[in-house]
Amino acid sequence: MLDREGISVSSTGYGQVTNWINDAIREVFCARHNWPSMEKAYVRSTVAGSADLSFPDTLTKDVALLELRETPTSDWVVLDEFTDQQARYEFRDSATEGLPSVWFRFGESIRLRPIPDSSTYRLRVVCWSYPASLVEDADENTFTVRFPRALSLWACVFGLEFYGELDASLKMRQVAEAELAMLIREDQNRSRPRNNVVTPSRASGIPAGPRRMGNRRSLRRMNLGL
Repeated sequence: MLDREGISVSSTGYGQVTNWINDAIREVFCARHNWPSMEKAYVRSTVAGSADLSFPDTLTKDVALLELRETPTSDWVVLDEFTDQQARYEFRDSATEGLPSVWFRFGESIRLRPIPDSSTYRLRVVCWSYPASLVEDADENTFTVRFPRALSLWACVFGLEFYGELDASLKMRQVAEAELAMLIREDQNRSRPRNNVVTPSRASGIPAGPRRMGNRRSLRRMNLGL
């Protein structure tokens, strides 16, 4: 695509292509939307007397939900998510220990309230994670397999910026933005629950009969007292 813009790609530019693709995946695709391939689940144990639990790894974008299991045979229970202010208001005594019932974000970590009073509780952290960086030209992941056209558009945007072609980059960005918006919309429609909506018929409320027109006339006569 850069060739079509009249740009002769140097060996330095070719060496940057993988970086442009990685930037597009993380800074654009994953920043704009939580894709199904980004969902990960990790199981951790609580530490008695410790309220903080670090994010699973450096690739974690955000936490979707937190589940707790009190014993190995009990069911997983979803913990309520609070804001920092809600937790401070609800749990004024931050030193209270017990079975955690809520969680909130604290920097790059998860904070539990009440503070766990046992190290036997199990936590399942469901989060959104960035994919590992591509290294070699032949490397691929879900994004390169599913969205090759959109990725090439965004790599071209970064390439044009690399060569200082800002006007051409802005034009290409408009095309890339439209392509990405369509992909996000399609994924949202795919993951949205399918609810069957019942729409009342135009004949609703009219007594059943061989001829609807006759039924309507009968109703008019009844309303007019004829």
